[in-house]
Parts: sequence; structure tokens; C-alpha cells
Amino acid sequence: MSRGSIAHSLIKTIIDVAEKQGADRPVLLTCIGLNEKTLQDNLLRVPIAKVKVLFEEIIRQTGDQAIGLHVAENVRPGSLGTLGYAMMSCASVHEAYALLKSFGEVVADCAGFNFVKDEKVGTAIFTVSTNDLESVRPLNDMFMAIFWVFGQWITSVDIKLTTVSFTHSPTNYMGEYERIFGAQPAFSNEQCGLVIDRAYLDAPMDQPDAEINSIMLQKTEHTHRSLKSKEGLDKVVASQVRKFLPLQKATLTLIAASLNMSERSLSRKLKEEGFSYKTILASERRAMALDYLKDFNCSVINFYSQLGYRDYSAFSHAFRVWTGFSPTEYRDTLEKRQAR
Repeated sequence: MSRGSIAHSLIKTIIDVAEKQGADRPVLLTCIGLNEKTLQDNLLRVPIAKVKVLFEEIIRQTGDQAIGLHVAENVRPGSLGTLGYAMMSCASVHEAYALLKSFGEVVADCAGFNFVKDEKVGTAIFTVSTNDLESVRPLNDMFMAIFWVFGQWITSVDIKLTTVSFTHSPTNYMGEYERIFGAQPAFSNEQCGLVIDRAYLDAPMDQPDAEINSIMLQKTEHTHRSLKSKEGLDKVVASQVRKFLPLQKATLTLIAASLNMSERSLSRKLKEEGFSYKTILASERRAMALDYLKDFNCSVINFYSQLGYRDYSAFSHAFRVWTGFSPTEYRDTLEKRQAR
């Protein structure tokens, strides 16, 4: 299961682009539990599980499988909040990427952004990790394209990309990758990343402004500290769920008691953060099941109790709902993939 969240500033850009393509804006907002008023609050965030649902709904309505790439083309400083304006006002591309490495979590904390450079190239890596690579394909498309397109937009420097790679399989919109990146990506890699010529990294910005940069950076640092100062309740509950599941005791009552809260209070607080106990329980069960199935020494029918199920048939039914496959079919797919 992929974790983390995305700031409303970027969510707004996603919805704006989808609406221009004909998607029903109110329906999109409803599917992630927002309205126009709450969308404008850039201090709030949308859990990554809901963002995946948002992209699924956009693709269902518009048929645009390459929506992640198309969102990236429309990203401007405001899409990234104060970090976007801080990056735009930097002295060089390298300085902007360094800011992204330090403070990228204020926009999206669903993966760790890493950026390193040597004498010839710079390498940027940001992979939304999950056992279901297809579910995060639009997200990985979007972030890789943002790093490239936004960087070009704030410099207007025409430098070719050396390499771009993705974790998902090749798609049916290869021409869009070629148009946006100027190169065909490598697919089915262990991580998503860009390799950029050093000359591009040393390029000056179109609008460097030390004063604006200082102001925006202070605001970004404040937001970053606020995010770091608290751990999301969903993560705390998820940790307790993993602890209680093998004991067949991962009930809302017992989880709430372990956190010195009432069921009602825990449910209310989770709802305020955009979660529910039921979805967290299902997500943890799914993630644990996928981890167990990756261990080929673990029999498919022997770990259902570790997930809190009383019999194999209940687990098998739930797993088919999650993935479209039975546990045995999914294990067979993994074994065939490894044998290639």
C-alpha cells in the first residue's frame, strides 16, 4: 500500500485539467470528499489512496490514460504552493532541485525525492511505491513530468533529457512520453527517475529574485516543520492494526482502547483527516497479503489467520475484490514474472 498525501494546491491543478477535458468537477470533488471551499485551503491534504481514486475517476470519465502527463504540463508555481514560488525565484535549476529535495514533502509526501549530481549529470528519483504498480501509474507519470516540464518552464533552457525511467509497464500512449520528454522512457524499472545533463542544472532561472525567494522559503520551511511535528492518526492506527491482526483482535473497539480513545472519538478524528477505520483495516490487510505472497516459501493457504481472517475462503474472496485475482493466481503471476 502506498502512503502519504498530496497538498490541495496540486489537487486543484489535477481537477482543473480534468474539467477542461470534460470531467464532471463536482463528481471529482465528491469522490475525494472535498467541495470548492475546502479545495481552496492549501494547508489541507488528500490521502494518496483517495488521489488514486481521483485519477481512476478522471480516466473513467475522460478516457485519458495519460492524464498524469497532461496535468504536469499545466503545473505552475501555484500548483506547488510556496515551494513553487521559492523554486521559481532561485538562481539556478540545481538550486531549485535542491529545494525540492529538502522540502518536497510540503507538496507530496507519498515518496522520498532524492537528487544527486556529479561532474556530468544530475539524477532525480521519486517513486510512489506500491505492490500494484498500475494503480500509481498516473502519479508516477505526473511527478516525473513535473520535475522535467516545470524545470524547463522556469528556465526556458532547451536541454535534452538523458534518461527517464518508470516502474510501470509500457503504455498505449508512448507518443505522449516522446512529446513531453523528447525521449522514450525505460519501463518496468525498480524506480522512477530522471537523468539530466549537468549543463541544464547550471542554467540560470528566468526570474531569479533573492527577496521573493527568501520570503517563500520561510513560508515553505514553516509548513514543512508543521507537517513534521505530527504523525498522521491514520499511520498510528495502521501500525496498531498490523500489531493486532495476527491476534484476531484488530477491532475498532480494541484499537481505540489501545490509543486511549473511545470508538466514537477515533472514528471522528479519522474522518476529519479523510480516513475511516474500515478503509485502513482493508488497506493493511491488502498490503500484508501482498507481502506474504511475495515470500515464495510461505504457503498461500497458511497465512490468512495472520490477516485476521477465520478461514481461507473469506480471505480469498477479499483478495479477489482487491486485485481481481485469487491468492493462488496472484502467486502464480509473481512466480512466472520472476522466472523470466
